[in-house]
Amino acid sequence: MFDGVGINLEISVVDLTTGKVGPAKLMRGDGGWTVGELKQYIGESFNLISSSMRLLILDRISSVCDVIHLENGESSLKDVLFKGGVFSSHKLHREQLVVPTIYVSSDPIDFLEKYKDSLMYKYVDFHFNSILLDITLPPPQPEATLSATNVTEGGTIMKIISMNEENKRKIKVQVDKRITLAQLKKELVPLIGVPPTGFRVYEIRYNNEEYKMEKLDETLIDIISGSKLIVRLGRVRIKLYLLQVNNTNFCKYMMEFIVAVGTAVREFKKQIIEEAKVQGIDCVLELDKMRLREKRGVYPDTVYLDHQVIGASWETCYVEPLKGHNLNIFILNCIAGFIFW
Repeated sequence: MFDGVGINLEISVVDLTTGKVGPAKLMRGDGGWTVGELKQYIGESFNLISSSMRLLILDRISSVCDVIHLENGESSLKDVLFKGGVFSSHKLHREQLVVPTIYVSSDPIDFLEKYKDSLMYKYVDFHFNSILLDITLPPPQPEATLSATNVTEGGTIMKIISMNEENKRKIKVQVDKRITLAQLKKELVPLIGVPPTGFRVYEIRYNNEEYKMEKLDETLIDIISGSKLIVRLGRVRIKLYLLQVNNTNFCKYMMEFIVAVGTAVREFKKQIIEEAKVQGIDCVLELDKMRLREKRGVYPDTVYLDHQVIGASWETCYVEPLKGHNLNIFILNCIAGFIFW
């Protein structure tokens, strides 16, 4: 019935080594072809091996962005490309109302994988179900690292498209809109260097107003591609007490300090020294001759090491001046020796 009817197709070749979905190129086809014949023609036109070729299309009938695998080589194009009477309308009006885009890969290794396990499926699925976000990050903490793409067994979750080279605080990411806010925060952890509980995510809306995103179980499905987000470190209010072990009044209130969650202990100590000078607090504090300790009641407890970070649950803390250099490592060695004994 449709034999000999010329049709317009768009062919997009997917590079499985990079995950890049190539630009769609117009190709003239025949409505009477089978999927196998289409593969043969694409192979000749784009210099690809048809025997290891996968063809995917977007399901235009489904309300979600599902992709369909054109697996059966005997299926006719009129059945798989023009559902819902679209081809009949084409015949009636003598013009093609829809130009299908076919996503193509030809990789002999990936071809052997089950469809849903293949890189081809994961890349195209991510292409259809992802959004672009412009994210402003806080200054990176010591534990921050850079990861261009996070690929899990289920597919790509987030990919960094670009990054401001000057301060690395502004990034453009492509992210799966089906993930939750909790998952997005988890993906941002390596870029920020603090745990998910240590920062908040805000969406910048009209008039540059910041809307706090709070529902961790909500997906990003309602966020428009191109939206701007800003990440701010959470802040905690800590009461600081001066610990003077050889003084009768060994517990002396110093000040209340508001600090960003995720700040390294060593950096926090620097801030304490500066603020103590500003407030004129009568004590001598030197960076390598002081330590921070947890305060339980009036008793000093855990020693916080320089590489540790401020947690959201911190409330009170001892600042302990030392006569010698910081004894953190010595204490840890003593504890280890005691446990061994």
